[in-house]
Amino acid sequence: MDYVEQLYKTYDLIDSEQYTAAIMESARGIEALLHDLYEEAIKHSQKHKAEQVQAEFEGMGGKKGLSFGQWGRLFKQTPIADMLKQRGYKLRYLNAGRLYNLTDLRNISAHGGRDDYEPTRTEAELMRNTLELFLQDARIEVPPRPETQQTVEKPAQPQASSHLPAWTSIANPHEDIRERRFDLGIFAIHLGEVAFGDGQSEYVDPDAFFNLTYLTRGLRMQLVGLLQRLSSDPKASAVVRLETTFGGGKTHTMLAMYHLARSGPDLAQRDDIRNLMNEAR
Repeated sequence: MDYVEQLYKTYDLIDSEQYTAAIMESARGIEALLHDLYEEAIKHSQKHKAEQVQAEFEGMGGKKGLSFGQWGRLFKQTPIADMLKQRGYKLRYLNAGRLYNLTDLRNISAHGGRDDYEPTRTEAELMRNTLELFLQDARIEVPPRPETQQTVEKPAQPQASSHLPAWTSIANPHEDIRERRFDLGIFAIHLGEVAFGDGQSEYVDPDAFFNLTYLTRGLRMQLVGLLQRLSSDPKASAVVRLETTFGGGKTHTMLAMYHLARSGPDLAQRDDIRNLMNEAR
């Protein structure tokens, strides 16, 4: 496979807003790269290590192709990473945790998780960037992308036919803003305080917390995975590494998991939580 050409193709797909296709192209590139690295590790490593990795690979049905989750298990449960490092690969980015994190995104793009699911540009770029990082780990040089001559036509944006009203005339700000008592400090969640019943009521009370929480696609994915793990689903990840920038929602996600795990039965009458439970089945 020409990995550089594959990578450039994902750029073009994202530029044309074909996010599902971009995710799948990136995933195919990653899977082919992992298989090539596996073949190299088997061919050039000590016999007993090669046989151990090969037995695990074939036991997972590797001849038909492994999923991201299975590749993650292979890198976690066998010495394949050490075998590749002995071949000179640094593997700064390619690891089991990163593969696990991409499993749900790849699967939901391939098979569809919900009728209303549409991958975002951010998700497509995440998968593409992962392919590019893995190529760096595999010592495959990626030259600068050539300027594309193809222009992407975007739908015309509707123009306002008259002056728009002030937003305050159609949206009622929250009470604490109207009364000028808004405090940015409430956004600093202290999980320990919540566990002991202290802190802001919006965080301590699980019902109030979910009333103020919009279940984004990423948050929904994490909560469904939590429910699947708690119901002993063998395919559910036991460890999830959240990779976001500062303020990206890591603590909010952990608090949502805490309330769902601790107060799930009490929250089950809520439509949003019931939908999560149905999705986890």
